[in-house]
Amino acid sequence: MVPVDGGEQYTLEINGDIYTIETTSGTDALSTATFNLSSADIGAFPATGLPFTIFRHRTGNVTIPQAAWRNGYNYVRVIQGSNTTNYVDWVYDPAAASGNFPYSFTGFDTGSVSPTGQKNLSGIKYYTGFSYAVTGTIGNYYKNVYNSSAKSFSNRTSGLSANSVSIPQPSTADSTISVNSTHTFASSGYRLLNQTLTSTLSFNNGFGKSGTTGAITTPTILLDNNNTSNSTSLERFCLENYRAVSASYDLQSDASSAIGNYPSSSDLGTSELAVYNGAVRYPTRVLNSGDVSGANTVYAIAGQPDYSGATEDRWFFRVFRNGGSAAATPTISITGTEIDFTNFLGSLSGDAVKIWLKVPGRTGWRDVLTPAPSSTGGSTADNLGCLRGDTPANIGSSSTTRTIGIDLKTEAINANEYFLIRIQTSNGWTGTISQINITGI
Repeated sequence: MVPVDGGEQYTLEINGDIYTIETTSGTDALSTATFNLSSADIGAFPATGLPFTIFRHRTGNVTIPQAAWRNGYNYVRVIQGSNTTNYVDWVYDPAAASGNFPYSFTGFDTGSVSPTGQKNLSGIKYYTGFSYAVTGTIGNYYKNVYNSSAKSFSNRTSGLSANSVSIPQPSTADSTISVNSTHTFASSGYRLLNQTLTSTLSFNNGFGKSGTTGAITTPTILLDNNNTSNSTSLERFCLENYRAVSASYDLQSDASSAIGNYPSSSDLGTSELAVYNGAVRYPTRVLNSGDVSGANTVYAIAGQPDYSGATEDRWFFRVFRNGGSAAATPTISITGTEIDFTNFLGSLSGDAVKIWLKVPGRTGWRDVLTPAPSSTGGSTADNLGCLRGDTPANIGSSSTTRTIGIDLKTEAINANEYFLIRIQTSNGWTGTISQINITGI
């Protein structure tokens, strides 16, 4: 609204320059602005609507063509006699409008790498910790409007934490941001089996301008800090603390002394199965078809094994311990994939798996997939059956648990006695066993 004060001359102030327009609808002499005003209306009292004849006003608009704008800050106001409108201001930045200043991400890479710790399983050596720095430079961030909030890395590999990037006060619009963010992988619960760690850094000024570094990826890493604990009745295949070397185990002391003494840092013997990625499996089913040393993992501990030439039938021995009461009918629960259960007389071709149980000093290696005889009479002969009930159904490609009932007859496992499970497969076995749980002890 522009009150009229005894004349029809209007003054337009644009960025400090004065232009005069003589009519209520027209263009000033320099053709930089146009008015479009209504006729002079009489005012009225709001409550009654009665006319207020000594006050007249016009409404309308003024157009400031882009040619009259200057780069950066602009302002305008209208003056008519002693009456003045408020200032209207805006910022004009044609370079930003045309996208001439996209964010630039230069030299982003991973460096200052620090792998730490060591874990051994079946002769394979793993790091247990990993950290590194992501460095790089961001340009054009301070052009035009910018957001001063710290920026966080996103799309991070599960378990990866990263320091955020602070936005310092710039000295000029051409100042750059130097990024140096420490990335740390989780200290427990993860595996990187010749895999990488990845994150991205995205910038957004909050006004529609954004950019991203894209994926920042490390070289390959061999790491395992998943140490899900085992117990005297439960095997999870994350550690080998209850694993035993291949032997006859005729005495209770043989079994008890085996606990905690499996040589996990040494290459597997020619009769042993491998523990890898949370399961027992044939050695050619570990990384790179068994040739861990030839996997070309960038961050791996030296001295990795090569099991790619394995062809023999192989075994896994594990020590368990009974509880405080004698147990003649425990149950074995086996979780795995691709298992064709067979007894000691069956062929070991394909995915066939044989399983025995032994109580040192009390039984021989009892076949858990052969029905138990009517009585055993204290026999320590090998391959007597101890299956209670039916042979379990085979396990297919999906991870499944099968239970095997045991009946030791008169050779019950005494309170606190040790016993062992023995597993045998051929090189044709494509499956895994990821858990063995003994209940009823």
